[in-house]
Amino acid sequence: MTTLLRHQNRNWHGFDPVTLKRLSEAGLEPDTCFYIENWQAALGKERIDLAVDPPPDLAIEVDITSLTTLDIYQMLRVPEVWIYRQGQISIYVLSDEGYEDSAQSPTFPTVEVKAVLPAYVERLGQPDQVWLCGSLRCI
Repeated sequence: MTTLLRHQNRNWHGFDPVTLKRLSEAGLEPDTCFYIENWQAALGKERIDLAVDPPPDLAIEVDITSLTTLDIYQMLRVPEVWIYRQGQISIYVLSDEGYEDSAQSPTFPTVEVKAVLPAYVERLGQPDQVWLCGSLRCI
C-alpha cells in the first residue's frame, strides 16, 4: 500500500494497529488503515477519536484465522474496506445502503488493485530481488 501511495506521490498517514470506535459503541482494530484524503486530520495523532476525527479513508484486513464482517465498519462509516483472503482482495465501498462489492477502488481508480496487489503480496515472501526492484513498473 505504501509503495503504491509513494508511487502516486500522495500524502497519507497510516495506523497499524489502531482501535476505531465511538464512545459507548462497539469498535474494531483493522490490520492497517490509512488516512489519504483526510491525512492532515490524523497527522501527529497517536489515538483516533471518532467522535471528533473522521474515520480512515481506507481500512485493510487480512483474513487468515478469522473472517472480517463489515457491520462495525459500516457503523463507523469507513468509506472503503479491503479484505485479503486466500490470495484475493475484495474491495467494499460504502454507500447509503451499506457496503457494495466493487471491481475498482475509488481511492486508486487508475490501478487494477484486484489484479496487481495479490500478485505483489504473494511475491513479497520470495527472495526475487529483481522482481521486487521492478515491482513499481507493474503498478
